[in-house]
Amino acid sequence: MRRRSISRAAVSLAVLGATLAPFWAGSYLLHVWILTCLFIVIASAWNLAAMAGQISLGHAGFFGIGAYAAAVLFEHWGAGPLWGMLAGGALAAAAAAGVGRVCLRIRGVYFAMATIAFAEAVKVLVVTTPAVTRGAMGIGLPPLFGGSRPAAYGLVLALVALALATDIALRRSRWRYAVAAIREDEDAAGMLGVDAARFKVAALAISAGLTGLAGGFYAHYISFVEPHVVFGLHISVESQIMPIVGGVYTLWGPVLGAVFLTALSEWLRSTLGEVNLLAYGIALILAIRFMPGGLASLLRIERPT
Repeated sequence: MRRRSISRAAVSLAVLGATLAPFWAGSYLLHVWILTCLFIVIASAWNLAAMAGQISLGHAGFFGIGAYAAAVLFEHWGAGPLWGMLAGGALAAAAAAGVGRVCLRIRGVYFAMATIAFAEAVKVLVVTTPAVTRGAMGIGLPPLFGGSRPAAYGLVLALVALALATDIALRRSRWRYAVAAIREDEDAAGMLGVDAARFKVAALAISAGLTGLAGGFYAHYISFVEPHVVFGLHISVESQIMPIVGGVYTLWGPVLGAVFLTALSEWLRSTLGEVNLLAYGIALILAIRFMPGGLASLLRIERPT
């Protein structure tokens, strides 16, 4: 009990330090923190879908939809960042609801393959419609808040708060027990009266909506969107690895995983140069092998639910 209290106190101090980052961090470190927070949102969103037994490898599709929705709205109608982000989140959620309905009977690895196919299909659609999306050339946007990183950091912190608040609200409702039953045995859950189809589609749509919001933020923060980046497989992989390393099915796991892996990646890149990816891969293997419950379990902060 004492160790858990110490761990929670450490997390609270870390959250306070992150909140006050604009007052002590330099420009580059603040940029890293912004990207870390962005991945916290994406990882938390993926975790929500995984809690319902939906292991997606195509979250880059929802991220790219959000990014391109924001970019296209600005390019053709001059929509501001907030409107672009909201539109990106709504469009990604709608796309996920459609994918969920189509893939209701697909489970496990086959569902993961279907989500990859979806992400690639959306990327091809973007590349082959240059009149709307400028194709492979990408779309440029003005810097978010005139290039003010503290202001951008405040906005991405709001997205993190939204993602965590959504997770907490769902965990305090009957949704938590319904998706746990679906994840363990969908057929048995159905026999008990759980509407698996409704919960699975809702989980994927909420997950995609948060990811789409993150994509819209990314478009305006980086000031440029290009299909092979925002629909890149690395986004789907990172969104899955971070919750697994941090503690899948937990509230704080995606946060811990995103912070740990982003910091590790930056440190390896700055110290090892070209071989940093090899070292990063080895570190991931060791983390998964010796921390099956993730950092949250190791630090006794939270157990999977």
